[in-house]
Amino acid sequence: MRSIFTYLFICSAETASVEEIMKQFQMETVTSDTIFKILVQRSRVLETALKGLDRKSINFKSKLYIKFSGEMGEDAGGPRQEFFRLAMQNLKSSRYFEGSDCCKIFQHDISALEAGSYRLIGRLVGLSFAHNGPGLHFLSKDLYNLMVEKKMKIQEEDNLLPEEKKNMIKKLREADDDAKKDAFTEMYGDQLLDLGIPNVFLMAQQNGLKLIELIVKHHIYYRISGEISQFCDRMNDVNGAWSMVTTHADLFQGMFCYKPEMLCGDDVINLFQVNDGLQGSNDRSLEDTSIFGWELFLQAIEAGQTDVSFEDLLTFITGASTLPPCVFHKLIDIDFYSCDGRLHSVSTCALQLWLPRVTDPDLIGIMITRACKESHGFLKV
Repeated sequence: MRSIFTYLFICSAETASVEEIMKQFQMETVTSDTIFKILVQRSRVLETALKGLDRKSINFKSKLYIKFSGEMGEDAGGPRQEFFRLAMQNLKSSRYFEGSDCCKIFQHDISALEAGSYRLIGRLVGLSFAHNGPGLHFLSKDLYNLMVEKKMKIQEEDNLLPEEKKNMIKKLREADDDAKKDAFTEMYGDQLLDLGIPNVFLMAQQNGLKLIELIVKHHIYYRISGEISQFCDRMNDVNGAWSMVTTHADLFQGMFCYKPEMLCGDDVINLFQVNDGLQGSNDRSLEDTSIFGWELFLQAIEAGQTDVSFEDLLTFITGASTLPPCVFHKLIDIDFYSCDGRLHSVSTCALQLWLPRVTDPDLIGIMITRACKESHGFLKV
């Protein structure tokens, strides 16, 4: 059954943006004042998250509360952002997917199917959407198009197919006369029939491109249809999240597939607002120096002159390594403290960064670099 939510945007599907659709989806999904808690281990985020989602009764309209085991801190948003970032990173390298980092498909795993693991992964991604977390960002575009019932473009076969299928397709493309086509059918006919592809001889003779399409489609879609079905069905547990995706398939491709978007210095600066002291005061003079050091540090990151990336910086301050689909709920506050040797501190929940008042602007970059590299968890430095 299609979610009621899906119908809200059918008429405006061509003009709506992902941000607008996601904001509406989030507003209509998280409507209860109750709390749904998940306890996770930082060293086993994905495994413990899936365990937390494997419950018979879950109210997906509740507010999600994440607790990192052994770490202090209340979840007012920051731990949740970090949880989804780590969970999606762990999914990317997990046994549930195969392929290159930027072009993956579901791993065919009968034991995981029997355990319902792909159902839990669908729930996890649906929850991430509902709580302004990231998407997968690593799925094959060909697979995504097939999942949303669009035409496959066969543009990623080199990244997805095993060598034997690559060789099969190479032989078929080289079969430019009847003798070579007959040789191809003799070599691969039975194997293709076993894959469920009929009329192999006729297609090899008359429609080699269609046969290539079926070989690719079998490997990246039909072979893993069970995994795909579990994933999509259980994404819909979260207020019809997959139905929303299929209704706006072109808009949501970037949430599932690799789309390189590097942050730049202006993007980062525009995320902050500075709460400085009175003009002309001693504190204000030092704060101006601190902000100068902050902006120098951002320039150094953009020029590749530091060990810290904008993604590292955003992770340290907010818990998220990329801008959320609906951005942050407010600008990040920059406040100041008197420099006494303490490193910078942040509140990922309140979206707040404290900078020391300094006389040497270079100290800002040095201290932020150290803080980013030596932060190991909530209230752990």
